[in-house]
Amino acid sequence: MNISLGLKGVAKTLDLELEMTSAQVKATLQTALERPAELLCLTDKNGQQVLINPQLVAYCQVGEPQPKQVGFGIG
Repeated sequence: MNISLGLKGVAKTLDLELEMTSAQVKATLQTALERPAELLCLTDKNGQQVLINPQLVAYCQVGEPQPKQVGFGIG
């Protein structure tokens, strides 16, 4: 699952590829927003953890990973 997090005060989005469903992402983010004193911890597909202050999350865009295109397309 690909997600893009918009953070308050930051122009660029934080893009992550997670091994979670959209429902799991939503539940994890909802829990983090309900507990602003705790860090939001997300683990990407490579096993790296990203810790985010949930008070800084402005939005989260969730989407399915797109297959990589190779070569030239006509049309």
